[in-house]
Amino acid sequence: MREREGRRKPLKQNKGSSLITVLAVITIVMVVVFSVLAMAYRYYMSESGSIFRQKGDEAARSLSEELGDELIKTSCATAEQAAAAGGLWQYLRSHMGQPGWLYFNSGKFSERKPYDGGSDVYAVDLSELKADSLEAAKKTFALEAVSVGGSADNEVPEMEVALYWEPGKYTDRLNDSRVYIEVSCRMGDHVTVITKRYKLSTMPFAEGNNSMEVAEDGSYKYQNWVWTYDGEI
Repeated sequence: MREREGRRKPLKQNKGSSLITVLAVITIVMVVVFSVLAMAYRYYMSESGSIFRQKGDEAARSLSEELGDELIKTSCATAEQAAAAGGLWQYLRSHMGQPGWLYFNSGKFSERKPYDGGSDVYAVDLSELKADSLEAAKKTFALEAVSVGGSADNEVPEMEVALYWEPGKYTDRLNDSRVYIEVSCRMGDHVTVITKRYKLSTMPFAEGNNSMEVAEDGSYKYQNWVWTYDGEI
């Protein structure tokens, strides 16, 4: 009996060694599997982020161009047409230079001076309209997306438009002023921001004969506004 027990000991040792080998192999396989899963997840997140960036960039660029076209393509030949105009063109004409909208000083125009004569008779008091910060000068609008099914789609971007302006080279005229249109788009964790600048040229409508009549919104009734693209910042 003693001899048989002595002979079984190597067999038990072999079984223990085999179990350790199996556990080691399983552990290695699990490490490999988890590594592959981690790589796949990182790849998925990278591709997902790339798609979000692409969609966000396209949405922001498209909205920015649409707003710019609406502004520079609005053309009025008479005061009646100006009063009937809508959209962004009319909003700026009704609010720029008014007490409810302060301007931001970017430092681009370091030496502003009073208007030195010409066709622009429409003076504006800018002395009390300077904002303390850029945020204080912005007018921000959030665009709400409504899906056909009545619920928000996860792939619909969150869009905001911020407007701010600054006088040009004059201390008492809106002529040569700039307006900035900042479009921001959020898709997932990615945010795209596009800011474009537009230059204002003011001139009187011929029919007004330099009349200083003021419309209900505070703007000069016979002053025409023309916008041109002035670059992206």
